[in-house]
Amino acid sequence: MAVVVIAIATGLLVLWNIPLTPAQQDMAYFNLRVVHPRTLPYWRWSEFDERYLRERPLSRDTLLREMYVLHEHSRQMLEQAQVINNFTFFPSHVAATVHALDRAKYARLTLLRDGALDQYPPLGSVGLLDFVPPIAHTDSRILRDKRKSDRIIADALKNLPFDTSAFRGTRIKKVPFHLEYIGFADRGLSTGWIAGFAKHAHSPEIVIGTRSGLTKGVLYHEIGHIWDFIYLDTYAEYLAFREQEHFIPTKQWTHRLEENFAEDFGAVMGNKVGEFFPHKGIFGRPTSAETAELSAWMQKMMSEGRPQRTHLLVNGHASLGNIIVTKDPYLRFQGAVSGEHYVTVFDPEFAVRSFPLAHNEAADLTIPLDLFGFFTIATPNGEITVVRLDDSYSFPTTANAYGKATSTLLDRDTLSWISFLQGSRGIWLHPADDALYVLINDGAYKTRGTGGSWTGRKIDLAHIEYQADRTLIHLVEGDNPFLVLRLPLDRHDKPIELVRGATR
Repeated sequence: MAVVVIAIATGLLVLWNIPLTPAQQDMAYFNLRVVHPRTLPYWRWSEFDERYLRERPLSRDTLLREMYVLHEHSRQMLEQAQVINNFTFFPSHVAATVHALDRAKYARLTLLRDGALDQYPPLGSVGLLDFVPPIAHTDSRILRDKRKSDRIIADALKNLPFDTSAFRGTRIKKVPFHLEYIGFADRGLSTGWIAGFAKHAHSPEIVIGTRSGLTKGVLYHEIGHIWDFIYLDTYAEYLAFREQEHFIPTKQWTHRLEENFAEDFGAVMGNKVGEFFPHKGIFGRPTSAETAELSAWMQKMMSEGRPQRTHLLVNGHASLGNIIVTKDPYLRFQGAVSGEHYVTVFDPEFAVRSFPLAHNEAADLTIPLDLFGFFTIATPNGEITVVRLDDSYSFPTTANAYGKATSTLLDRDTLSWISFLQGSRGIWLHPADDALYVLINDGAYKTRGTGGSWTGRKIDLAHIEYQADRTLIHLVEGDNPFLVLRLPLDRHDKPIELVRGATR
């Protein structure tokens, strides 16, 4: 079993009895010494970790133990996140090292599920640039002035010239590396460096990857995107202020409405704090009159208010990634809930439970994790995988048993099959290397999107009867919207029939 070492590198480290210079102390914040006994900068640590996973045959127990240690180290790093004027700010060293740990957890989960690692999650992928090709590299210039960039962001957030209550829970991550964008424009494939980006698929988030000289302008631009997400249903009023009612947007960055609006937001709000940010959109910098009109309009929109956005802490943290590894028999969600939502739990045996989250400014919901293994939990802020371990940092398995299947031992292909068909009424078969998997949905369906509840006819397994020429699956009423069963592989060529009732 691999030796596990946990240590948090600090600027007070001394190498070979030679005190570190201030610059070296600053760089030491990016060091990791977890799982591997060597202290390395996060980017070299990830390279070492990839070689380690590829060159060594690691047991399931070793992978699980390492995932736990990686997650605990990540949790400790996240203690350094700061809540500033309703925004949650992750300084450079926190965002970079936690991102490296998230990549390492994801790689081990892939090994557990697939038995092989085709690709180690690249820099810029997991939790950051999920929606474009994750091409990135570390830039020494950005690393050198990370403290300055962090201070610029923190100071700017403290002094934003508008009410920030609607932005509560928005996460801002400063990453010390460039992100390269590859996408499609009107003239074909386009590439370029991303100084920052904002996303709002589940909960608002801003990622900034640029040197200190551009940081404040990028921050205002990306906050402009979040303002757009919160307050605008249409660009009609905005276009009227800019006398662009007949403008036809294109896919080119400078011709996109959302980018011109974000540029205008930076110009308008930047003027309020005496900052001049250059305008890169096709509309050009607004005139003094347009700036005054836009400012009054934006302030009016904010004064009228909007419903609070749903944002939840998980076990007290704003961001634990989408893989949580724990020995605790529960998961706690706290925060503000706007509207009516659900937290839906798919446990290791594919039982599904939905927990309502009612409109509440101080929601507090505890989800039981009453089995060991893999849970999939759908929340209003996205989907997470939870790995619950026992006191030996593993979980019991029943690899040779037949009956209800467990997600803990399934490969990714089988899990994808289940995910695709779970809401479809009928009986579905999936032969795999080790068994025949059967999915049964007797009429249950999901009423909402992410985090929604299940309704319709729910079932449970009474028993399975293996006859010489057929398989009888006896069902009773229960709490499961669907069942996933594991049968001997030789049952694939025999008819499968459903019998309602627990007769024997």
